[in-house]
Amino acid sequence: MFAQPRRDPEAGKDNKRLFFTFAYDFQSLLNKIRITDNDPKLLKGLIKPNRQHAPLAHDLLEMASNYLQLMKIQGLRDYTDQLLHTIEMYEQNKELVPKYEHILVDEYQDVNDHQVKLLKLLNPPNLFAVGDPRQSIYGWRGSRMSHIIEYAKDHEEAEIIQLTTNYRSTKEILDICNKTIKSTGYPDLKAA
Repeated sequence: MFAQPRRDPEAGKDNKRLFFTFAYDFQSLLNKIRITDNDPKLLKGLIKPNRQHAPLAHDLLEMASNYLQLMKIQGLRDYTDQLLHTIEMYEQNKELVPKYEHILVDEYQDVNDHQVKLLKLLNPPNLFAVGDPRQSIYGWRGSRMSHIIEYAKDHEEAEIIQLTTNYRSTKEILDICNKTIKSTGYPDLKAA
């Protein structure tokens, strides 16, 4: 038997699709850096330790700087800018912070540091958060599972309700999942 040749995942993509794939990946990288540390110059950290990729890291750093400068010149903002500018405005002008009685956050396992900071600034008397640390998949865009794990510590008055019935997966899949993450101390999920 002969091994199957590896298929190039980019084979068959036209230049337009390749460009938009690159643009999306670049934007994701830039937002990850901005939302976690708010400093695109951190790309410089890729240059020193890994000399093989230094030219690419240098080019990405230059692109990031040019992109952010062009956005500023044109008066444009993206979602990350909106979040960071809102936090900055509320920190500098406490009287502008709106008063909400209730706030609901869905998929709390996917919040990032700045979103948690904004919630703390809003400081609603009733914060309802829904999430599952087993489903945290957005670390690549700045979320930290610790936010949901430490939710009870940060909100001592909160009532935590564990939902253990899973309506999506079979018993066999959940048995494997439960065994795999047993050490986390989460209650086992049951199939419905």
